[in-house]
Amino acid sequence: MLTGIAEKKQPEARRSENVSDSVDKWRWIFKNYKEKGYATLFSEDSPVYATFNYRLHGFKEPPTDHYARPFWLEAEKIINGYCIGGRAGHNISLEYLLSFLRAYKDKPKFSLITHSVVSHENLNTIGYVDDDLKTILQTLEKESFLNNTLLIIFGDHGIRYSGVRKTIQGKLEERLPFMSITTPKWFTGKYPGLYSNLVHNSKVLTTPFDVYATLRHILSYPSYPSEITTGQSLFNRIDGNNRTCVNAGVEEHWCPCLNLEEVSTDEPLIRELAEFVVKYINNLMFQNAQLEKLCHKLVLREILTAFRDMPNEKMQVFEQTRRDGECDSCGLLFNDKSTNTLVGDTLYQLQFITSPNEGFYEASVKLKKGVPSLAGDISRIDSYKDQPFCIVEKFPPLRKYCYCY
Repeated sequence: MLTGIAEKKQPEARRSENVSDSVDKWRWIFKNYKEKGYATLFSEDSPVYATFNYRLHGFKEPPTDHYARPFWLEAEKIINGYCIGGRAGHNISLEYLLSFLRAYKDKPKFSLITHSVVSHENLNTIGYVDDDLKTILQTLEKESFLNNTLLIIFGDHGIRYSGVRKTIQGKLEERLPFMSITTPKWFTGKYPGLYSNLVHNSKVLTTPFDVYATLRHILSYPSYPSEITTGQSLFNRIDGNNRTCVNAGVEEHWCPCLNLEEVSTDEPLIRELAEFVVKYINNLMFQNAQLEKLCHKLVLREILTAFRDMPNEKMQVFEQTRRDGECDSCGLLFNDKSTNTLVGDTLYQLQFITSPNEGFYEASVKLKKGVPSLAGDISRIDSYKDQPFCIVEKFPPLRKYCYCY
């Protein structure tokens, strides 16, 4: 997100390697903003687990005008739980950000602050931040800072251990962290196309590489930024039909996209879903009482195939990364498939035959918390020929269902 380059393609900076250096030589977005006259700030509240210090050599020179690591190293000595000297640690970060914005009121600014202490060991404790974050955002709005700010609030990943992590749901959450992008109110009117693209892209597979391209796009606009090797600016419309994990820079075991996985037609749930579709067809036909005398009621004869929308195989069996020759997390460990927590909350595609019309149908059914609903239209794959002769003229939409007496 800060360099647009995968770690394994960066100059070697791992502490574990004999020949390695600091991360100063990496391509930092901070430098791009400083070159354009921005005041810059970077603060991480956990010096031990800091992104570029835990495994890497960190920075020799401060990467930004205001670099909070020296403060947090000292604060670590007196930290008590989530507090420092009787104050919530996250509030110190938020107030630091506010003071930075106030100090450079008439100058462009780029800042990044991260909070890991409050949620690193326990996901639930992030709730401690809710009211304080709300207060800071209200202050930013009151003091007009949000009038010219692109505000990004994001998480880095979901739960990485515990029973939840062993489920499909847990693995998806690990790969799909929260990201919110808020533009100034005037932005939608002045740049409706850019805003429309941003909204469109919120429904498309996007990655930190795209965020990097977006940050660079802000500096180069209206020109598109150079040297973007992976990802696209979120201000450009990304074609969701052609976006894959591969071209988005996501390795297969991290890919959250769903693929159709074959399911046994003997599963009770599959029969329930097929019966649901047949019942839907009959209800559709017999909304008009007149048709009860013209068309046969259909019954399920046979389920031919069933598929369930599931994450790709490599994601389902992925256990963890390990160190290898390329980087600290490039080696992969696989295990048994994760517990399937999507059975009652995913998409199923069915092919089945009904009687007495011997109709061959294909339908997609979406389960949400166990409740089925039809996703799209029902396709009839075989030819119905003259089966619906009695309703052809008056009820043409029902021709693929009706088998006249």
